Amino acid sequence: MKTNWLLALPALFYSLILCGENYRLENLPFPNDLPPEIGDLAFDKDGKLYACLRRGDVLVSKPQKDLSKLEWKVFATGLHNVMGMEILAPGKIVVSQMAELTLIEDTDGNGVADLYRNLCSDFGISGNYHETNAICPDGAGGFFIALGTASHNGPTFYTSRGQYSKDGRRGRNFSAVQYKGYVLHYHKDGSITPHANGFRMQNGIARDDSGNLWCGDNQGDWRGGSPIYCIKKGGFYGHPSSLVWDARYQPFGMPLFYPRKLLDELYDKPAMDLPRNMMHSPGEPMIINSKSFGPFSGQILVPDENGRRIVRLMPEEVDSGVQGAATLFYQDNKLRAGGVRIALSPSGESIYYGSTTRGWQRPDEGIQRLTYNGNVPFHISQCSLTTDGFLVGFTQPISNPEKLLENTKARSFRFEYGYRYGSAQHDKQTHEILAVEKLGDNGPYQIKLDNLAPGRVFELSFTVKSIDGHLMKDPFVQYTLNRLKRPDTKHTATITPSQKGLDVSIGGKFFASYDIASVTKPTIWPIVGPSGQSMLRDYPMKKDTPGEAHDHIHHQGVFIGHEGTNGANFWHIDKKNSGTVQQRRLIETRQGKDRALIKTLNAWNNKEGKNLFADTRTLQFWGDQSSRTIDIEIHFHATNEPMTFPAFKDGFVGIRTHPDLRLTANPKHGVKEVFGQAVNSEGIVGKKIWGKRADWVHYFGKIDGKPSGIAFLSHPSNSSKNNQKAWWHARDYGLISANPFAPDRMGGDGPKTLAKGDSIGFRYQVIFHSFKTPQEAEIEERFSQYAQEAAHPTSIMPKHPGYPEDYLASGK
Repeated sequence: MKTNWLLALPALFYSLILCGENYRLENLPFPNDLPPEIGDLAFDKDGKLYACLRRGDVLVSKPQKDLSKLEWKVFATGLHNVMGMEILAPGKIVVSQMAELTLIEDTDGNGVADLYRNLCSDFGISGNYHETNAICPDGAGGFFIALGTASHNGPTFYTSRGQYSKDGRRGRNFSAVQYKGYVLHYHKDGSITPHANGFRMQNGIARDDSGNLWCGDNQGDWRGGSPIYCIKKGGFYGHPSSLVWDARYQPFGMPLFYPRKLLDELYDKPAMDLPRNMMHSPGEPMIINSKSFGPFSGQILVPDENGRRIVRLMPEEVDSGVQGAATLFYQDNKLRAGGVRIALSPSGESIYYGSTTRGWQRPDEGIQRLTYNGNVPFHISQCSLTTDGFLVGFTQPISNPEKLLENTKARSFRFEYGYRYGSAQHDKQTHEILAVEKLGDNGPYQIKLDNLAPGRVFELSFTVKSIDGHLMKDPFVQYTLNRLKRPDTKHTATITPSQKGLDVSIGGKFFASYDIASVTKPTIWPIVGPSGQSMLRDYPMKKDTPGEAHDHIHHQGVFIGHEGTNGANFWHIDKKNSGTVQQRRLIETRQGKDRALIKTLNAWNNKEGKNLFADTRTLQFWGDQSSRTIDIEIHFHATNEPMTFPAFKDGFVGIRTHPDLRLTANPKHGVKEVFGQAVNSEGIVGKKIWGKRADWVHYFGKIDGKPSGIAFLSHPSNSSKNNQKAWWHARDYGLISANPFAPDRMGGDGPKTLAKGDSIGFRYQVIFHSFKTPQEAEIEERFSQYAQEAAHPTSIMPKHPGYPEDYLASGK
């Protein structure tokens, strides 16, 4: 039976491990009758160290400089797999057990807890060993709770707690009960709300001073490397099992069998994705809120749960998202294996490192102290992205800086994203160092590379010495490049929420509204040109504008649809079989530089409300003094059944121009005078452009007396029969539509069928301009540039595994 008195320490003696020049590593002595499997570590304001043990106890001590005199006292006991702890005050803590969030308090001041109160158990529990929980404060009196999924390697209870999902039970790691694989928000009032999902086993969670949430995720299925996430509300972080509990995705069926491209489109990528030479499985991130622990204040340390090392992260915000660099901070065979938690000492000079091997390695648990001795280590101090490479700094001046170009190597690679366990490095590339520029007396250094591209992990390695002759240990840094750095511009693109959706402005002037509420499918309306002119017809969005024909009520701004997909009409809105398109998730927005971006998930439903398939679309908006541009990238996903595009002329991406750009008037319907002309990339003009194939179509003339034009471009990568150019449904009354499913008899590509589980994508660009002549608009030059632009990166993914019913039908 355990006692709460001071515990003797005969078995595990204090030891000092010689550490080298910069940091001293020491083992903390520990009671010999308690397994030192650390769940979490934290200091209170009095300098006492609390250590919660996975086996059920919370111990307290007050470390001094001489660790040989350290004494421990049991503060609390009888807990279950405690992997999260926060100190509210001396003698008052909150811990996350496997089954609940618990307040523990010493109310009589004798140093032993006497109050245990369940704060929250409103989440499922299957009994599987892998469903560990961690917590961090939310900054407002509540907590964020990280709930891990279950593993196929362990059993579950016959009777689980909470809602059970048969679909959630499938998979290598699974979410059979509600909210496993989630981060939940436990509010101060005791309520809980889902915050993010898609996690496998986020072993720890932390919140930085800016309010950013950080966690890693264990290596395994749907994890190519060891990811570090900066968590946003509503995000999906790649592991599909937990999506069974998210109502946004329920129309699309079983998440494990989603089309691969759909999962990749939904996935909020890691801020850092670390290969095995950097990390095996991340423990809990710790923000270095001290200037006394070396020259790394504000950066993040992460222990390796399956290694003897600590990684240092250098995050930054790029294009409205967080990404950044990682390098090895400390690696030594004297460091205990199974690092899960790090706590910064009150003085800020030391970190306390706790480990638990959990059966994955030979027992090597315990607590160690790593103390900075004031000697600055020679290493990489910073690594950030530039428009053409990286800005790298060193903690000490380097010798022969003029030779840095020849002493630097660059390479990059990608991971596979899919159901397999982990990933090798794929698509490896070496990159030429084009130039190195020294920006100060001692750096940093601007390193310019060739072929800088998103969706890759870049590694820079150096063969350098400090000016004092020191060699750099582990002389490399890895940068996870999800987003390129956007150039500065006078015409900044911004996004503002509105009652109907999102408004986009260029240079402070309204450009366009993305409207998801006014009609039966998302549309872009209105659109204002660079000279302040309205570029589109108002009807039917606005019905009292003079000089407009009230025909074709389904021509609503810039819209996407097809007449007969899977038996539903998504082009017309007034037919018996007319369907609807519903936004299910705003995946992301980006703004503040040279372009704004909106990315959404949408459900296509028939008249009865049954979901037929999904799309993900990425819209980009930018402009300058004379033009405004919208870039459309849309992917259709056959989620529920095969997807059929019958051959109809009415489809697919359409624009109804301002009536002034019509080619012919219609006095009977109020259009008395028009000023439009049209030409396509093949030189065909006027009404004859209808039904022709071309790279682009250009309508131009005057709107409200101002020079105006709309050019509609189809990317050459779009699917087309025999690699022909796009087929255009472009009318003299102002409809411009690109249709890849037009009837063969009209010169189109004909019908197309997409197998269940497959996806198909299309890309278009629309330019709204105020040039006086079509020659000044240089549409062919704009198209040539557009044709060279890559789509948003797609992960390397294994093929769709097929469906259970397919295996049963084939007798496998």
